[in-house]
Amino acid sequence: MSAKPAASSATPASAAAKLAASGSAAPAASGLQHIKIGVVGITADAPLYIAQDQGYYKEQGLDAEFITFQTAGDSIPALSTGQIDAGSGAMSAAVFNAIARGANVRLVADKGQHSGSPINGFTSALVVAVPKGDSDKYKTFADMKGKNFGVTGTGGGQEVMLDKAMTSVGLSVKDINLKTMGFPEMAVALGNHSVDLAGVIEPFVAQGEAKNLLEVRWKSEELYEGQQGGMVMFGPNISQDVGNRFAVAYVKGLRDYYDAFGLKKKNTARMIDILAANTPVKDKTLYEKMGWDYYNPDGYINSKAVAYDLDWYAAHDYVKQKPDLSKVIDNSYVDYAISKLGKYGS
Repeated sequence: MSAKPAASSATPASAAAKLAASGSAAPAASGLQHIKIGVVGITADAPLYIAQDQGYYKEQGLDAEFITFQTAGDSIPALSTGQIDAGSGAMSAAVFNAIARGANVRLVADKGQHSGSPINGFTSALVVAVPKGDSDKYKTFADMKGKNFGVTGTGGGQEVMLDKAMTSVGLSVKDINLKTMGFPEMAVALGNHSVDLAGVIEPFVAQGEAKNLLEVRWKSEELYEGQQGGMVMFGPNISQDVGNRFAVAYVKGLRDYYDAFGLKKKNTARMIDILAANTPVKDKTLYEKMGWDYYNPDGYINSKAVAYDLDWYAAHDYVKQKPDLSKVIDNSYVDYAISKLGKYGS
């Protein structure tokens, strides 16, 4: 899931200025193919930053430029009009509505699924948190009934996740009072009991725990196992060849992330250095306390989960016209990457 970044990230206006000043998707002076990638500037963008720092884009003949937006939603217009070539963002009704209105956007690779487990070594970056000392009040999901729940907005993955959990006990998300707020505000709201629960992501979970404001009650995979949290998207201007080469670089970065924060704990310190250099989270000791979302090391999106979410949005009137997912999800780029890199672990 994506958080609103700290003030150091670019605003939509400054992102637009940078777009106006940046070059087009053409060979750069270095002879590399220039591509523009939309990011939010948070730890969820880790594989993109890792691929850059490790030189994987250059290996594929690409000169990658990052354009930072306040939210993933802000990047959709720039992506659909070809002002940026690739983007990253959270699954939401807004994405599907933009595509239904004609935005030429394809979902091409995984950027986080709610599948943390002892088997893959991931512990989930998104959790349901409660005020410190309140965990015993919530024996089952049914105990959330009538409670005030902090979310970043409606019509997004958090609402679908909560509804799936509540339907498992004969209720629905309508039995919870959703209170909209930013991720940075959630720990304080829990600490002063202005909300009873909240869907919080890292690094705000670790920061809130350190200040004794909150504790984790459920992890996201306990509410909705396998939900597609984020994805990499391509706009209309990226060619098959450039997209293929991007996918090779991205999957290599993704696998470095998987190895660092999953079971292997391989080169973790190096990956933390990269994230500290590229995101607002500069305290490297905090990374050691954070939970991390699972990413498919072969890069594929969980299509079944995407279809479930789309059906949910349509059933709840967030999406009026459902786009054809067979035309929206394009695995051809990841297929190419796997043809070059092989399946993970093989």
